[in-house]
Amino acid sequence: MDNCKVFVSHCGEDLKIVKKFVTLLEGMGLSESQIFCSAVPGYWIPGGEDIYDYLRNTFVENNLFVVYLLSHAFYRSPDCLSEMGATWIKNADYYAVLLPNFDYKSIRGPINPRGIWFKLDDMDNRTYRINELKDKLVKMFSLALTSNKWERIRNDFLISIEIPQEKRDDNIDTVGKAETHTISFRKHFTYADRGNEYIVIKSSPNRDNSGHSLKLDFDNSKLNYVPAWAGLCYLFEEPLNVGECSKFKFQIDNAKDIGKLYVEIKPQGKRWHHDTFEFNTSSSLNSIDISDIGIKTRQFIEEICFVIKPECFVNEDNLKGEFDLSNLHFV
Repeated sequence: MDNCKVFVSHCGEDLKIVKKFVTLLEGMGLSESQIFCSAVPGYWIPGGEDIYDYLRNTFVENNLFVVYLLSHAFYRSPDCLSEMGATWIKNADYYAVLLPNFDYKSIRGPINPRGIWFKLDDMDNRTYRINELKDKLVKMFSLALTSNKWERIRNDFLISIEIPQEKRDDNIDTVGKAETHTISFRKHFTYADRGNEYIVIKSSPNRDNSGHSLKLDFDNSKLNYVPAWAGLCYLFEEPLNVGECSKFKFQIDNAKDIGKLYVEIKPQGKRWHHDTFEFNTSSSLNSIDISDIGIKTRQFIEEICFVIKPECFVNEDNLKGEFDLSNLHFV
């Protein structure tokens, strides 16, 4: 399609996510001439131009694919509402991305609230929805994007998005607030074709005002490589005090092509001397009695690893699969 351009319609209050989304588009292979985003250098309105004249000409002179980054701030912005109206008048193709804490019921105006869109805090389905958006852009712009490259940039993008605490799963089995330390989050993981990629999330536990619960900061994450296994590794920047807790619990759902995994809990100072536990992914709720593995009362944890080896896959000739991991907590 001639003069085809992705127009990223957004509110300045959401700048952090906006920049990450543009980086995602760059990773797909879109060029500078194929993206417009008024908040990001290289894609914004050139100096000396009249803002509204330039925006009007952009709508008139290009075949736009408008991507709305919807939030409550978006609907408070007169500029965003003007861009939404211009898209409707032009009858341009569009796609909606719902930012964290923004739900379908809050969609107003000419954007179809019955549309199936990409919702960033829908931890069960966001990987599939972002794949659909990628497929649409690859076809529209005839992009050459390998599956390995796409998995890497997609995972980097999703990991970088901070989901506010109130949107994380909170239906956690507890035994009383005074004796429970909770880590609550969900991670969707897809194994890489190389068979040696794993994700490290460096976390700093922050205790709430009552002193009884813990939450983790997932911004500081990166991919690492090791020779023989893959998985998720939660590395605490400051060792985690498990207090009086005796069990570590977690939940596995929606496993595809992965039959089992190994779990390693590494006490402070004993990262290379630990027990490994095997779990079948067909069992949703799982528990480890940490009192049986030498983790004493009030001892600190340095690292928790969910390890996937070749034998974990249903088909060892196709080392690729996925699962949802949620409700990690000590009780």
